[in-house]
Amino acid sequence: MGTTRDRLPLIRTKLQHRRLPADLVPRPRLLDRLHAGSDRKLTLISAMAGAGKSTLLAQWLA
Repeated sequence: MGTTRDRLPLIRTKLQHRRLPADLVPRPRLLDRLHAGSDRKLTLISAMAGAGKSTLLAQWLA
């Protein structure tokens, strides 16, 4: 019988804040939209792979 760790593998990076890159491109308009929706129950962030969704969220949380 396996341990819980064996049955529920988690990627450690999914549980930690992402580090912001030194060459981060500022996106004030998108950050403003996130701040404006912060009082809502749900905010959807949708874009193609590699568009910077995770980086945007890390920047917003910083």
